Amino acid sequence: MLKKLLSYGMGEGVAKGLNIALILLLPLIVQIENYAVIALAIVLEQILISIFLLGQNSAILRYYPRFREKEKILFLTVCKKNIKTSLPFLSIIGIVIISLYLVTSDDDYIVYFISLLCVPMQILMELYLVFLRVTDRVKMYLKIRIIFQISKLLLAVLLASSFLEKFSYSISVFISLVILLLIVYYKFNPGLTGEKYRELIAKPLLIFGVPLAVQAVINILYAMIDRYMINILIDKSHVSIYSFSYTIATSLLFIANVFVLTYLPKIYKNDNGIAYSLTSLKIMLAKVLLIMTLVASFIYIILYPMIIEFYDERYLQGKNVVLLIMFSMIFHVGYLYSFYKLTLLKDLKRIPYVAMMTLIVNVIFNNFLIPILGIDGAAIATIASEALLCFLMYTLSCQSHKKIQSSNFNEN
Repeated sequence: MLKKLLSYGMGEGVAKGLNIALILLLPLIVQIENYAVIALAIVLEQILISIFLLGQNSAILRYYPRFREKEKILFLTVCKKNIKTSLPFLSIIGIVIISLYLVTSDDDYIVYFISLLCVPMQILMELYLVFLRVTDRVKMYLKIRIIFQISKLLLAVLLASSFLEKFSYSISVFISLVILLLIVYYKFNPGLTGEKYRELIAKPLLIFGVPLAVQAVINILYAMIDRYMINILIDKSHVSIYSFSYTIATSLLFIANVFVLTYLPKIYKNDNGIAYSLTSLKIMLAKVLLIMTLVASFIYIILYPMIIEFYDERYLQGKNVVLLIMFSMIFHVGYLYSFYKLTLLKDLKRIPYVAMMTLIVNVIFNNFLIPILGIDGAAIATIASEALLCFLMYTLSCQSHKKIQSSNFNEN
């Protein structure tokens, strides 16, 4: 397990490092207003991916033990169901974006349209990566992750250095995904030829995944709607400053990703009972919190002051944002515990309501604080939202656990 953890750690570290390098390089190359367009395009892309994944990435992790003997059929079924469901809606969104471009002649909409084209490919890639994780194909998983990030980095820097500043990120993602999907198909052949689509497999996964998808979409909205509100209430340059600072702070999440990638499938597959799984989950996230605290201290005290000198002096306005968002990660780890606990207990129906309540509170706080405190207000709104989400999810998970314990006691 330690060897696997180190492998994932090194691989995720390289992949995440390349992604952070790209985020740090682009503000050096592109104008601050164009970087804001890139940031908003990334937000749009993440929201659409969360919507049209339909929670199937989590469903595969949770239901894989049940369909282990039919893993290829499972993967093909989930992919076909997702694409079949998402394409009509993505087409409508594409028509709306093109219509807005024709009406306004604002080429920002072309950037958003390219990001939209990436979504179906991103979904396929995300599902394949989950499939590799759950089947313990660590080397292939890491190869694909790193190839994608290297390709995206090189293309984005090359395009940003030309006259395609605001288009650089979206085009680089599109080309990298095309290259990667071709490599996966021809070199790492998934071996799905001749496998049949099974609606009987798709249905339980879809029922399980939809509440997760709704919750994921709402979480993405509340985590990223601050950019749009900053754009409306202040200006585009402050979107760039906030996005840059937010990205540095949330780089801490790669630590959580490494542990989740390594341990979560094992926790879900465990046959020793819920109590044992929950103990393992607590230990995992306690380690995550400790390491995140140490890394956050290093980034804020040593690394951030070193790199910020190379940027437009306006980016220094985000120093407080970095610290505040790092602080919010404490509540985020608490939220992760409750979320994975509810997934183990298979009690997900109420999660979207909690997430929606958090989104509403986030919008209210942003609307109140941004005009007064600027981008610091958006960061404070994030802390308040994460704290509320953590509390509500913990309460929900405790209620669900007590209900199951009571039910088991009555049966005995």
